Amino acid sequence: MRLWFLLTVHLLLAGCFLGNAAAAPVSGRHTLGQVEFTRLFHELASQSAPWPPEDLVVRRVEAQPATISLSSDKYTFAVVDQPPAIRLGKNALTIAFLVNGKEEGRVRLDGDLLLYGTVLCTARKLDRHHPLVAGDLVAVRRDLGNLDPAVLRRPEEAVGKELKSALPAGAILYSQQLESPLVIKRGDRITIMAKTDQIQVTVPGTAQENGAAGDVIRVKNLMSRKQISARVLDKGLVETEF
Repeated sequence: MRLWFLLTVHLLLAGCFLGNAAAAPVSGRHTLGQVEFTRLFHELASQSAPWPPEDLVVRRVEAQPATISLSSDKYTFAVVDQPPAIRLGKNALTIAFLVNGKEEGRVRLDGDLLLYGTVLCTARKLDRHHPLVAGDLVAVRRDLGNLDPAVLRRPEEAVGKELKSALPAGAILYSQQLESPLVIKRGDRITIMAKTDQIQVTVPGTAQENGAAGDVIRVKNLMSRKQISARVLDKGLVETEF
């Protein structure tokens, strides 16, 4: 009986000590890792880059060291080694972490910065000389860093123009693939207009070249029988100077 009593007391006391140990607050440290470093890299790059933050995407952030342990989750940081300008592609930042103003460690972050934006693509297969309308186009978000600067991003840049060559569905559109539609063709009868603030004169003529709106082409004045240069205004109408 006495042995059983002593064993019971011993187990109860052990349980009390274990319970107290489990309930005691652990004075641990705050660890930063991949998630925090990626978010921090994006935040710092967005502040320095000339592009909208919502268009920036960070890929493959590598940290040296991979984690850092701080004495508190109340910390600040400072960039101690930053390139003159944030650019698309590979960037490197060295960051110092401070608790109560005292530096507790540094991390070097290497990451790829990508710029995404809306570009225009063909919604279906389109033939050569096809005049583009809104229904021919679809807006898609793409990595702009790998695209030619002449990529088209707004429908108004394409609608009303014609394709220089056939394109498959899903093709990205570039300005050099488009041309303004011809409004005057060689041999067309046209009206040649010349005007000043006080007077406007029109004479009949013929086009000697094809022309889209805004083009300067050779035309023949049927009154004087002379060839002159004139700017295409609209279908059948060109303008020249006195």
